[in-house]
Amino acid sequence: MTYRSNIIKVMPNTYYDSDSGWGCMLRVGQMVIANLLYMHESIPISKLIKLFWVNSHQPFSIQQFTQATVKLFP
Repeated sequence: MTYRSNIIKVMPNTYYDSDSGWGCMLRVGQMVIANLLYMHESIPISKLIKLFWVNSHQPFSIQQFTQATVKLFP
């Protein structure tokens, strides 16, 4: 879990193509979920990393996190 640039815009109609400067809160959340899945569900690291893949529809990608947040807090 680290900062990325040149990512697919995290929300339509915005200029955010990097999470530098604001992505830390999302990265912390991703790290907590990754640790939980690794420690309690014994998901191998190689499979775990794919769940967080940037620029994808994976359940824990930054794009999915951002969309979920907008739905919860419009």
